[in-house]
Amino acid sequence: QLGSENIAQPGRTAFRVDAFEAETVTELLRADSLREVREGSTIAFRHDVLRDWTLGFLFDEEEVQASTLATDQPVPGAIARGLEIAARLALESDKTGAKWLALLNRFEGAHGTWRRPILLALPRSERAVQYLQSLKPALLADKGQRLGEILRLVMAVEVEPLATLSAREQPGVALPAGADSFLVPKGPSWSRLTMWLVAHKDELPTALVPEMSKFFQAWLMIAQNGATVRPLNAAIVEVISDWLIRVEDELRPGSWKEEEGQQAARLDFPHKTDVRDDLRITMFSFCHLNPAIAEKYLKQLDPKFVRHHEAEF
Repeated sequence: QLGSENIAQPGRTAFRVDAFEAETVTELLRADSLREVREGSTIAFRHDVLRDWTLGFLFDEEEVQASTLATDQPVPGAIARGLEIAARLALESDKTGAKWLALLNRFEGAHGTWRRPILLALPRSERAVQYLQSLKPALLADKGQRLGEILRLVMAVEVEPLATLSAREQPGVALPAGADSFLVPKGPSWSRLTMWLVAHKDELPTALVPEMSKFFQAWLMIAQNGATVRPLNAAIVEVISDWLIRVEDELRPGSWKEEEGQQAARLDFPHKTDVRDDLRITMFSFCHLNPAIAEKYLKQLDPKFVRHHEAEF
């Protein structure tokens, strides 16, 4: 009941004790799950974590409907944490992913922040690779719309300033001017997603190439020197090279013949020139991670279609 009150009034932390069953309140106070804010008058959860888990179980078990919540406004912090816990519980209890999808769909059309914790629960889970696999059909549906949402969220949320990373890993090393605010990947979500994306590169909708290009570029910036990820990074460079060759082929004047059956092979995203430029930057910056692929790419590259500053790489 206290959890329901927190959902109904997320801005409040303390509630009148006479609104709840006396024996239950006494037992929870004795167990240190609750605390008295005002003796005999108002109570609250002993710790925010207890409140978050309570909300998570409520969203998971009682299927609190979006219609009872002010979902046209940004999600309150406590409810966001509860939703992520509910999403974790849904993933754990239903290996098909149907329960997680049902929770996500409850907030279709809501303010975007309501779906965010449910989506992020997937890459943040210790079993993310397993869940990504079981949810693959749903993630890749509609040109990979859900997977694209997750990639954009991770790139926006699971990051930290370069200055913070430098202070932790290389204290005393001065950063170049302007680099202190540069954002870099943080947390295990990146490695889990990267491994899965590379393993399923041939199944991914080409509509996701722009997001995946930026995702891989950010990953390589921070993880290029790790011995344990060298094979993974070499595979990423090969993926980038394959995409880049395909984009360049489509952009080359007169290279595309409109023949029956070929239209479906077109890359399914707009602004191909911008995407090509991003891919080239990544390819030329990290080609040393896979010299064989770099040599193969350069041999087939037509110098007429490479700009001067790119050739200087």
